[in-house]
Amino acid sequence: MSVIVIWKKKQYEVFFKNEFEQFGDSWPKAVTLGALAARLAQSTNVSLSNMKLLQSGVHMKDFNAKLSDYRVRAGTRITMLGETSPQMEQVKPESKIPISKTHATPQSPTTPTTTTTTQSTEATSDDGESSLIDKLNAITTKTKETLLPIIELYSHQAQSFIAAHTAASEDRLHMTSSLPLPTIKHLKDSHARVSELLLQQLLQLDGVISEKDNVRASRREAVKYTNALLDRVDGLKDRVNSLIKDKGLL
Repeated sequence: MSVIVIWKKKQYEVFFKNEFEQFGDSWPKAVTLGALAARLAQSTNVSLSNMKLLQSGVHMKDFNAKLSDYRVRAGTRITMLGETSPQMEQVKPESKIPISKTHATPQSPTTPTTTTTTQSTEATSDDGESSLIDKLNAITTKTKETLLPIIELYSHQAQSFIAAHTAASEDRLHMTSSLPLPTIKHLKDSHARVSELLLQQLLQLDGVISEKDNVRASRREAVKYTNALLDRVDGLKDRVNSLIKDKGLL
């Protein structure tokens, strides 16, 4: 129920315990490459745009593909290429994904768990106004570099699905034959994953607490930006669901 990812001569074991409990040995058929990449991005601070994942020399590029499509199964060794962004390194997520490092240089943090907690950050003598604003900016930067590519991908797929099912018969036949459309299940799973990641970012923003006007203004703008992304994906989900209901696609 895990894969081994090698990055910069270190090994990371990425666990899929929940998926294993739900799907058993078939869990690689239920997990997308994008889900794995998103976990690695959160753990290593390598943005999706800078990340390359290789399996037996093959560059795995399709984040919509299931792990099984690339013949990834339990124990598969994957090579990751990519450099961290200095701005992203400032972000310290409140919860880490279930990844354990093996044969890695000892570090002070303990083994990450799947428990999500939100810790309030009070302005102290060592953590002043500027550092809190920097933290808010770093969280927003990570949202843009890590989540925005996933959101754009979901947006493109949802709009393609809507266009294909609202086009005229001849146009629909041409569109469905020229490129594969995402399934209804895939769109639902993608929305659930994207919205969950955005909610995690909102939780981090909620943890930055200060009475300083500048900090509160920066936090308000960051929350507004993240909520706008959440509204965007939710709006697409509603359009897809309405189309499914109207066309009787289920």
